[in-house]
Amino acid sequence: LSTSPSAPSIGVTTSDICQGQSVTLTANGCTGTVNWSNGQSGASITVTPSVTTTYSATCSAGSCVSATSNLLTINVSALPTPSITASRSVTCGVDPVTLTVNGCTSSVLWSTGSTANEIVVTPSTTTTYTVTCGSGACSASAQSTITVGGLGETPTLSSTNTNICSGGST
Repeated sequence: LSTSPSAPSIGVTTSDICQGQSVTLTANGCTGTVNWSNGQSGASITVTPSVTTTYSATCSAGSCVSATSNLLTINVSALPTPSITASRSVTCGVDPVTLTVNGCTSSVLWSTGSTANEIVVTPSTTTTYTVTCGSGACSASAQSTITVGGLGETPTLSSTNTNICSGGST
């Protein structure tokens, strides 16, 4: 008389991944063959789910099959695609510029150290600002360069005639 093997215990080092990433699932406590709910077999498998997916496993020894293991859900998040909207891209250095991050639904970190979705800067020289959206492997960045100069520069005046009479011109 054969007895059914014990159900395996399954685990993973991290259950939160970003789209396109892989994760390795492991099963312990099976003295036979581990069969996973996605059709793969083996004590350890690597999966790359495109959406949040729940996995389980059974252990088979000969014709006997265990009860189903614990359930393991791998949460898959979309990679953010941030962009920056600037109230102006050229300034004369005294005008404030508002920078707003778009396409970010998680944590925000600007190169200035701010964590707000919108910042106001007044650069004195041409400056590139970077915003990072998300954290860890599931993060992305965008940049915006604010040019100081061009429009609004102080003009240099010169004249060939240094003596001008009333009503005259140069």
